[in-house]
Amino acid sequence: MYRAAVEGHVERLDPSTCLNAYASNFQSDRGDLLLVTPGFTLPPTKQNNLGLRTETLFGPTSQPYCSKQTPDSWTPFNVTVKECYSLLTTERCKLLFIPRLCWLVTALNLLKALLMLAAALRPDARPLLTLGDAVASFTAVPDKCTENLCLVSKQDIPSFFARDSSPTAGFGSKGRRDLPTLMALGLGTPSSKTIIQASNQSWGWGSVLCNIIMANSPQAVLSILYFIYNGLFTTLSLATERDSYARNRKGLRVSLSPVGAQRASYYLQLAYRYSLTLLAFSIVLHWLISQSIFLVFIEMYRNPIGADLESNYNPGSYNACGWSPAGVICVMVVGVVMVGFLLLFGCRRLVSSTIMPVVGSCSAAISAACHPVLHDERACSEPLQWGVRNYDGEENGHCSFSSGEVGVPHKGVMYS
Repeated sequence: MYRAAVEGHVERLDPSTCLNAYASNFQSDRGDLLLVTPGFTLPPTKQNNLGLRTETLFGPTSQPYCSKQTPDSWTPFNVTVKECYSLLTTERCKLLFIPRLCWLVTALNLLKALLMLAAALRPDARPLLTLGDAVASFTAVPDKCTENLCLVSKQDIPSFFARDSSPTAGFGSKGRRDLPTLMALGLGTPSSKTIIQASNQSWGWGSVLCNIIMANSPQAVLSILYFIYNGLFTTLSLATERDSYARNRKGLRVSLSPVGAQRASYYLQLAYRYSLTLLAFSIVLHWLISQSIFLVFIEMYRNPIGADLESNYNPGSYNACGWSPAGVICVMVVGVVMVGFLLLFGCRRLVSSTIMPVVGSCSAAISAACHPVLHDERACSEPLQWGVRNYDGEENGHCSFSSGEVGVPHKGVMYS
């Protein structure tokens, strides 16, 4: 550093500029720093006229000396600074690429795409993706196991099949840690204050793999939680759609090849206004999590003053995981909004819940309401409504989806 100062490879800075230049988490364009106290000049006439004291500082240990302060109060090592000489370095840019992981991710994505194509292009497949698919299937081919259980609900199904009950069902139903300081650390920005200190903090394939798993495990957890969330939302949507058939006559909404009065499906089950909203939430959450915990590579270089002083690798280099307080806060906020969105949607009251049992996505309970009085395989292609249909000579009748005229069930009446 002394030779660089004498040869003019350094930049003179006043204390204020020096503080602003070095008060950063990681330095990429500046190296060693020479502090000059009052009473000394640079360069001196003889080297031994300069009282040299060297300190090697990096990472968190440099923060007490390089944190932002006022020039008047800045006294590193308990001395007053008159001026600084900073060694300018060449910024380095590098693309880190792990071929083995890249091939693994590519292979898994290809396998997933092939499985999706196989499921979507099966010529003999008639999937039950929507409520309309299920009603159409059970109306065309009634399930013998659910005969005479027309008012059974999802909660009743386990008990009916467990105890082989009577075939008649009755009507009824059951540091400074304040927010500005944390947000100032940035979103997805590496900081010496937020690097996770762990035993796998080193340089090598094993350490990189451990940190990759640590940084991406929250993504897997989020995917599982999103499937659960989407399942709950789908169940609520199913209940709302089924409830509408007790009030209005309309065609079934099916996923494949609508016939007659049947209608084309939304994307899978949810309406676009819901599915696109949930998809947007999922994209934002995945991105925020990627900015909340991430892989950090720290490479340290010696000052490239000359070929004899340059070292492209320093044993102090390492990789680790970093986390962003701002990112974690944003993830929590979006998560709370999503839970509130689900609760708000769930608070909608089903208009026909007092006469129509809630079945959710239970296929057995849906099947129980698909036994028309007169079997007609073509009824599923006509407008349907749920309600009471009477047998010839029967007084009470039977509740089911029907293309004919239906009545409203009455409380206290037993329907077969």
